[in-house]
This record gives sequence, C-alpha cells and structure tokens, in this order.
Amino acid sequence: MGNFIPLKVTFWLDRPMSVPLDPIHLDALLAYARVEEAKVEAQAGGQSMTNWDIQHDLPVQFDERAQAFMASQLVFAPKSGIMTASIIRKTSIDAWAHDKGVVYKANMNSVNPGSGRYKSYFVLNQTQWVEKATSWCVGDPERIRELLDHIKFIGKLGRNGAGAVCKIEIEPDPTAVQKSCWRALAKIDHLPPAIGRHYSKCVGRTISPYWSSEKHEIYVPTSLFCDAFETEKTSEAA
Repeated sequence: MGNFIPLKVTFWLDRPMSVPLDPIHLDALLAYARVEEAKVEAQAGGQSMTNWDIQHDLPVQFDERAQAFMASQLVFAPKSGIMTASIIRKTSIDAWAHDKGVVYKANMNSVNPGSGRYKSYFVLNQTQWVEKATSWCVGDPERIRELLDHIKFIGKLGRNGAGAVCKIEIEPDPTAVQKSCWRALAKIDHLPPAIGRHYSKCVGRTISPYWSSEKHEIYVPTSLFCDAFETEKTSEAA
C-alpha cells in the first residue's frame, strides 16, 4: 500500500462546466483514470484491456464500515449563476462522404441524419462558470497525482471544452479524514451525530461504476457541505 495521508485535492477550471445532475466523487475520477492507464498499458503490449475490476485499484483508503473509499464528492465554487447554452450538431452528408471517400450509388452507402450515430440534434444545456472544485481524501499523494494527469475536464461535454481543468493542486489537510465522509455511504452510524443528521437514505451506489443499475440502500448528503461541518464545530464548542 502507498503512503496514505489526509489530502485536499483542488481542480481549477478555466471554462464553464456542464451543471452535473448527480454528485461527482473523487474516487470516480480516479477509477476512470486507472482504467485509462490500464488501457494504455494493455495496448502497449498489443492486448485489449478486459479487467474492469482495475477501477477499484485506487491509491485511496477504503472504509469497510461505510463500504466506500475515503474520497469525498466534489464541492464546487461557482463564479456565476446557471446559464443556458445551445448545442447544435448538424450532420453534413457531403462532409461525411468526403472524409470517408464514399461514392453514393442507388441505396448503397446511405447515412440517416434522423437517427443513429449520425443523428442531427439541437439541445439546451445548463452551464456555469466554476472557479474550482474541491474534494478531500485519505490516500497516496504521488500516485493520486499520476492518475489525475488523465483528468482533462470535470462533468459532461468535455469534448466541447466544458469544465476544462487548467490546474490540479494536491496538499496535506488534517481535516480531510473527517471531510472525506462527505459522499455516498452504506452506513452512517460511525459518524458524529451533528454530521450524520445531514444525510438521507436512498438507493444508489458507494463505489464505481456509479451509473450501474445494480444499486442498494445508501445514505447521501442532503445539505451544503460547509453547513454540516459548521454545525458540528458549533456543537463541539458548546
């Protein structure tokens, strides 16, 4: 195992990001990066990456009680309100044919822009200027930095430049042990009461892939991150 210490990880963004509908967990980003790394390693050996369990090979401590990695969800620092931006994709048959060197004859080599992979569309997407996204974990800083080199954007539509990451900072933070619990957990009875009361029961997952349909009963934060810890600080002072 690596040298696990409490850490704060900060992603600095220089483009508006697509507003996420669900929380983004640091361990999910690390899992994605670990898979990408494994793909490169497999391709270098002339093979395909088939071991998807590699996504759980992370340089972060695993909490057996909560059945989750000690890596919080990202906490965003917005610089603007939520904006609506339009996204248009119009399939150009001529451009497609030119790129593919296709010559159309009768009904052969046809492309349907009304459905399938070449479908044209117009959608409205919610975006927001976000200065940074912060998370806390207990892990190996050097290995985490290696994996996060694969993370170029946060959120959806990164291929369009949304949520582009311009800098990642990793620094020791003694409060990270406590703050790393600000995420989906299987159990919360080990948390301080002032923190535990900010969770609600629902159905979901505590490890990647978070999108999987195999879900179970979990607890998720239901209030602002800072509110929960300020509440606990006040109760401790009293």
